[in-house]
Amino acid sequence: MALNSVLGSREFTLSPGLLPMNEPRIYLLTISGLSFKVASILCVSDCTLSRDVSRQGLKKDGELNDSDFYDFYQEMTNCCFGFTKRFLGNNYRNLGMSTPYRMSKAVSVDSVSMLESDFDCHCSASLEGNSVYSASFFITAQSEFTLSYSSIKNKEKNEVDSGELQFF
Repeated sequence: MALNSVLGSREFTLSPGLLPMNEPRIYLLTISGLSFKVASILCVSDCTLSRDVSRQGLKKDGELNDSDFYDFYQEMTNCCFGFTKRFLGNNYRNLGMSTPYRMSKAVSVDSVSMLESDFDCHCSASLEGNSVYSASFFITAQSEFTLSYSSIKNKEKNEVDSGELQFF
């Protein structure tokens, strides 16, 4: 999908933390190990840009119904966090991953950020001052743990990790 055709010359601004979002649609997915759980949350603003991205991803013309919009981002959540599960699977065996769950409109981004965890991080992507996407990770461990991580750099096409994708 060529996101440039939707964005034109505009660029997303990435920032740490959660920014206020207009009409967020919140998707929750968990990855569970024997000694820890990761809750992954993707928030999508129900706006023209996010609908254009989903319309282009689905290769549809005209109006996009709510069901297609929700399904597109549910699959996007599944694919993104499926990568996280494969990455964690290099060091931890017997991981389980839930099906992405779209939360009701009554759940707010603020209530999501209040989940209790041993570690959490949040990032938002905004365009022209409006928050369009945000992602959060919450890690809960059964015992004390040390977390070390580094930035994942873009890989060349021939270096990309492969793995099975599950479509529901």
